[in-house]
Amino acid sequence: EAWNMRLVLAISTVLGVIGVVAAFLLFYLGERVFHMDRLTVQTLMYLKLSVAGHLTIFLTRTRGPFWSIRPAKILWMAVLGTQAIATLIAVYGLFMTPLGWKWAGFVWGYAIAWALINDRIKLLAYKIFDPVKAAPKAETKGEPKPEAKADAPKPDANADQPKPDAKADEPKPETKPDEPKPEAKPDAPKPDAKADQPKPDAKADQPKPEAKDKTQPDATPQLVERVHQLYEQLGREDVQTVQDWEKANPEPQKHESPK
Repeated sequence: EAWNMRLVLAISTVLGVIGVVAAFLLFYLGERVFHMDRLTVQTLMYLKLSVAGHLTIFLTRTRGPFWSIRPAKILWMAVLGTQAIATLIAVYGLFMTPLGWKWAGFVWGYAIAWALINDRIKLLAYKIFDPVKAAPKAETKGEPKPEAKADAPKPDANADQPKPDAKADEPKPETKPDEPKPEAKPDAPKPDAKADQPKPDAKADQPKPEAKDKTQPDATPQLVERVHQLYEQLGREDVQTVQDWEKANPEPQKHESPK
């Protein structure tokens, strides 16, 4: 990476000036407003510089808001560890005048409040001192994304890809009806062979019934003549019997005639 020293010095100068303003304001409050003695004010300023200086690390590590990127575990553990020790030293007065928990809590709140203010000032300073990079980022976020999506051939490639068309054009469903599986069954010579077998036809072609029929025409003329003769004889006899009966019984015939 190539450090942009102008930008680094500009941002550090802004944060440094704000830190000096906050420190002098606390000094003024301790000495003139709260009327602390000089030794207590020294302990007060020691704790403020320690806490505020470490909180500034979380501000300078990101270009955006300090919560935009999660800090490493080793960083915040180191900050919390060192500031816990610094707070105990100030509260109990190790090598200095003891401050007490009340004023230690006030210093912590004062430092956190200025850290939040410094974070907003930092964002404003980046917009002022580095507008070229800030503008392209906003533009790239707003403009190229939809254009890149529109220009990107991902959806077009998916549309041009013959995946769905290939599925429709694939002869999978079409080959099923076209496959000769059902047709192969009628085409198979098994049923045809049975149908082609001359078993029933052979029986029909056998000359057994035809031989009987051939012999029958030879005997029928004689039978017909015999039957005709018998019919004539019987008919004549029946006619004679009827005539004899009519002659013998003329009256019933008259009564039966109307019927």
